[in-house]
Amino acid sequence: MARRRRPLLLLPLPPPVPGLLLALGPVLLGAAAAFNLDRTFPVLKEGPAGALFGFSVALHRDTERSL
Repeated sequence: MARRRRPLLLLPLPPPVPGLLLALGPVLLGAAAAFNLDRTFPVLKEGPAGALFGFSVALHRDTERSL
């Protein structure tokens, strides 16, 4: 009698969380480091009360190149 092979997808799998953290940890850390605020030379934006500050910052385009 031939022994029946189990399908590959039914093999026991290790918990995905530790492996996922090992794989994505460096990527997530790099992304978090890319969005740090510039504490040395901050850009301060001010406007009148009720001016929807967040929208004006989102649409802001820097026209001066400081390289």
